[in-house]
Amino acid sequence: MPSLLPLHSTTGQARAFELWPHRSLGRSGTHRLLSGVAIAFSVVAVKQPAPAMWPVALACLAAFIGLALALWANNRSGRLVERIVIDPRSVKVVRSQPARGSQVAEFNTSWVRVLLTDDRQVCNRLTLTESGRSVSVGEFLSPEERAQLAEAMRGAGGFARGSLSARQRGCAGRVTTPALTGIKT
Repeated sequence: MPSLLPLHSTTGQARAFELWPHRSLGRSGTHRLLSGVAIAFSVVAVKQPAPAMWPVALACLAAFIGLALALWANNRSGRLVERIVIDPRSVKVVRSQPARGSQVAEFNTSWVRVLLTDDRQVCNRLTLTESGRSVSVGEFLSPEERAQLAEAMRGAGGFARGSLSARQRGCAGRVTTPALTGIKT
């Protein structure tokens, strides 16, 4: 659960949360994996009889390039960062993606609602809603982490009445509300 990091503000009144996707394979792990695959493909290509060596070598090269491109795209999408800043007057969500730049959504703290809902695609979808505008937060987090984030955001205070979880509203589905063990305050 390292993808939920509460940050403290210097003003003492604002509270910030920074979220990022969990990446189990870092840069050095990616290099080691690609090196191992390259060695394995080289051994497979060299062990072939002479007439079959070149087609097998080309197939191994194509598979290696495909794997390298897939890992590169995965690492690039893993650089997504969402920063949620809650102060007495506003809630600001800044989503920074490598290809798209930054997207900012700002809500009035007095009117924003923190909703935790279930639907067919996502369990515990965390949404900030105000006056017909809404933004989904932490889509890359697990359902348990989204529930923890919702509780931490509600605890940061000042939200509108009606910030209800799916369980409080009586929604069907598996809604979990674990203890806030992974959040440092």
